Amino acid sequence: MFRRKVHKTTSSHVVNGRSCTLQTRCEPNFEAESIYDFAYTLRPSDAPPKSDPIASAYGHVILRDMLGESRQWYTEMDAPSDETAQLSKLFDSRGRLLEEHISNPYLRGKGVWGHELSEGSILLVTVLRVDESHRRQGLATWLLNHLLSESSIQLEPTQYFDIPGIPPRTPTATCPFAMAWPSALVPARLTKEQREEQWDAALKTFRGVGFRRIGRTAFFARALTDTSHPSLTLAAQDDAGPAATPGATDGLGPDGLPLPPPPSLSPFLRGLIQPEWTDNGHRYPLHALMLTSTSDEYIIDTLSKLTTETERAHICMADPTALNATPLHYAAMQARTPVIEKLLSLGAQESLFALTSDGFTPLDYLQQAMRDKRAFVLTFQVRSWPGQTRNCVLSQAVLLEAMGKPVPNENAVKWGCTCGQCVEGWFSPVMCYQIHVHAELATDFVRDGLEMEAEVQGRTRLFKSSTLDMIPFMDYLPKSIRDPGMYASFINGYSAVFRAIARVTESKIIPTADVVLRHALEAEYFDAQAVRFFLEKGGKVEHALNGLLHTAREQGPGGDGDFLETFGEEMGTLPTCENDEDYILLRSNLRIPPDLNGPLSGSWLETSRASDAASFGGGFGTDGDSSDVEGMCEGDSEEENDEEMEEEEAEKEDDQDVDMSDDEEGEDEGKPDNDR
Repeated sequence: MFRRKVHKTTSSHVVNGRSCTLQTRCEPNFEAESIYDFAYTLRPSDAPPKSDPIASAYGHVILRDMLGESRQWYTEMDAPSDETAQLSKLFDSRGRLLEEHISNPYLRGKGVWGHELSEGSILLVTVLRVDESHRRQGLATWLLNHLLSESSIQLEPTQYFDIPGIPPRTPTATCPFAMAWPSALVPARLTKEQREEQWDAALKTFRGVGFRRIGRTAFFARALTDTSHPSLTLAAQDDAGPAATPGATDGLGPDGLPLPPPPSLSPFLRGLIQPEWTDNGHRYPLHALMLTSTSDEYIIDTLSKLTTETERAHICMADPTALNATPLHYAAMQARTPVIEKLLSLGAQESLFALTSDGFTPLDYLQQAMRDKRAFVLTFQVRSWPGQTRNCVLSQAVLLEAMGKPVPNENAVKWGCTCGQCVEGWFSPVMCYQIHVHAELATDFVRDGLEMEAEVQGRTRLFKSSTLDMIPFMDYLPKSIRDPGMYASFINGYSAVFRAIARVTESKIIPTADVVLRHALEAEYFDAQAVRFFLEKGGKVEHALNGLLHTAREQGPGGDGDFLETFGEEMGTLPTCENDEDYILLRSNLRIPPDLNGPLSGSWLETSRASDAASFGGGFGTDGDSSDVEGMCEGDSEEENDEEMEEEEAEKEDDQDVDMSDDEEGEDEGKPDNDR
């Protein structure tokens, strides 16, 4: 019987001279496949079973390797809790710690954490609670130490069905690091004084058991398996503080230092100030102007009117209340390309390498904004993302050129290519190779299905639905096509579509539906006829593409890994790219309808070919016109069409038995008179 597996343990301990019972529980998270929830509860041994625990700890085990390979890092981390969602932002889409927390002179903090945080599963503590009547007795420290002593967490059995005589196998997840967000453990309902008191207590507890801040973020980490990790020798009092945040309080800047006197403003600059602007905007009107919804044209016109030396000094002025950002920082963050160019023409080159208090250049601000956009797309599985905006692409090019750095290909920037070899910036070599291999395999798998038992109707063969269930890739065809059964010619056409996809990808061409169909219809005569029959009876190239992408994802690095076991050596010779395993991007740019996302269990809602051509770029030819297909067998019954195809297939087999020098003649003899 299928059921949700939960791993539980119960153990006895003596804590502060008192006998206690510790219960643990670990189970899959309901919303994220690669995240598990754990709970540790401590009760006096003589307490009633249902009584409240005197101490408890809750959190998640994050199987980072699975999330990173499947490109589900942001999506799944967003679901379980606010802590997982916030933690995900410290990493890229593959779960690797962002470089700024490693190499940025300011954001790296004490520099005790590096690329090691990019590997292995994570033990994330989200709740550490002690009953009020038992506080200040060391229970939180005891429970936390006990939790950290178990770097290998028992997960639920992988066997989901009870099989008599075969005990389920219980896997483990070894977590080299534990992480926590101590300030998030404090309830928001408390007063400011109470929150600050509990923040201090939480920080003291976590630092007391070896947690140290990750750079200058709000998160702390603790090495569990590496006993020589540098973080373990960093004294708690020497740990880094949090990053400075923009704003000024009582005449002090974000860094706690006294603010310099406000800059002098000419009547023209003073006239730019808007009533709704903050005090900061009143001090630095050019900075504030960059962040408004004001048009680029207005800002450029304003910059052109800066005539005096005092006014032009504001072009490169750092705002101490905003982490010492300059107008160029803000223009870059907003991707205001014309404004960036104007600022540079007025002498803002010295701001190109200017660092804010948190160590960012204007280019860093822009790239961070672009990265955040991509993270949003991945988090919410946005299918219609058009890539980075043209302003972002051009702004980066302008800044890089001004800094004397190479400017990457426009398409590569737009789609996030990091290998430099993606076709049109998004179809990576790894993805092309996987689809090509799966298409070759699918060609044979589907064609081999013709060897299975079929019902003979005259000179035709009809494969019943029960037989089709045993042929690979048939579950990617609509039930409305599968349930009545399929003729052999339809299956031949389906196989020919896969063969066309294999040929297209072998040539490193993006396999859009119209490109694949053109190649399929330009194939040898009998394959082209089979493809036409396939289309006439409701088949679509998108059905085959959907099957290939779903299979590649299920068997690839982010799935069960079966593909790597056979083709891993060849895959290892290809350049890796940020676009690898991004099947949402691939489906979107191949214009595969959202309805086609894995096996089709429901009926396919047929739409007109004209609608398909308008929505998905033309399904039956380069110009989207399907009249040649519709007129192919007009007036013939399905049986007559299939009989003709069966005869042609037989003639094709006969022709292939002759000497190669006779191939051309044999092919001509098999064609209708009007094709000779």
